[in-house]
Amino acid sequence: MELDLNYVFKDLNGSKIVEPNRTELDENGKEKVVKGKELTLKIVCGNALTVPTANEKDLAVEKKLMRGDLAMTIYKEKGKVNLSAEEIVELKKVIGNFYGPLIIAQAFKVLDPPKKERSKIPGKKNK
Repeated sequence: MELDLNYVFKDLNGSKIVEPNRTELDENGKEKVVKGKELTLKIVCGNALTVPTANEKDLAVEKKLMRGDLAMTIYKEKGKVNLSAEEIVELKKVIGNFYGPLIIAQAFKVLDPPKKERSKIPGKKNK
């Protein structure tokens, strides 16, 4: 399934969610403020795939490897990415464990579009 990684999450008022500003050290060792970016599906997927939650302390190495590979695949893409059904299921699982209801609700609509949207997916028959 093709996903738009540039989807921007919105707050309850419909405004774009922006990550907080942060400070970094520049090449001379001086602090500089880095403006927060819009929270996109790409960022949400990357965060959820790479930060295990407390209930996953005994996660199998194979699962960690799969998540790391998927995170790298998503990170290198600029706009859209094609993922398997298994990868979509894994994304829904990790996003559901990592984020709160507002992000989950929007992410799941992108990851699992309504049937009307699914009919537009190449290779799928209209129902």
